[in-house]
Amino acid sequence: MTQFGARLKDSLIVSGLTKAALAKKVGVSRMTVGSWLKQGRVNMSAEHFMLLALALNVGMLWLFSGVGDPSPPAPMLLHRELARLKVSA
Repeated sequence: MTQFGARLKDSLIVSGLTKAALAKKVGVSRMTVGSWLKQGRVNMSAEHFMLLALALNVGMLWLFSGVGDPSPPAPMLLHRELARLKVSA
């Protein structure tokens, strides 16, 4: 497992989501999530990466590189709240 895969796995556990639930939120197959867990960011689009961070409620920089705080920055929290309320920014 790559370092990215370890961060993804830890975030998945903390989130309480299953691989299947995460896959649905991101718009990929469960097998793709499994591949990311084992092989890392191979063939991952920027959109999928952003959706992963949003679904897992973690910061993109931390998820990508392990640098910084795993908590999402305030703009991501605002985006999530607007999406929950179905309000466009």
